[in-house]
Parts: sequence; structure tokens; C-alpha cells
Amino acid sequence: MGLENAVDGELDVYWRTSEFEQFRRARRFTIPVKKGLATVTCDLASIQGPRCQFLLRPIETNQVSKIRWFELRTAAQ
Repeated sequence: MGLENAVDGELDVYWRTSEFEQFRRARRFTIPVKKGLATVTCDLASIQGPRCQFLLRPIETNQVSKIRWFELRTAAQ
């Protein structure tokens, strides 16, 4: 994921598969982001399901992040 950030901060990434109705703190991980254009790589190998949704939320209230690109790859099983 490529993010453009106004300040250093952290981004919470929540996930849910089609079997879950709501996003929950237990299904979340936090990634640090740097000011400027940052490239973030996450290992989502533990997330399994036929369909998955993500919710991205900056932790700091004054943090503004713009997604410049997002790429998701699946591994062959």
C-alpha cells in the first residue's frame, strides 16, 4: 500500500471475512506510517475466507492519509 501522510503516525487496519458481521479490535493490526509518501507491506497470511473487507483508520485525530495505491496478492495453497 502506498500512503501519503501529513505527519508520522500509525494506521489501524481492521479486517473481516464474510462470516463476520462487524469489524472488531481482535481482528486488527497496527502499522507505523511516516510523513510523506510511505510504502507499507503487511503479511496477511492468517486471514482466510472467501471474501475479505478492510477498514483503514488513522490513530491520531490530526493524521491525514491518502491512499495512492493498494495491492493485494494471494498465495497459492
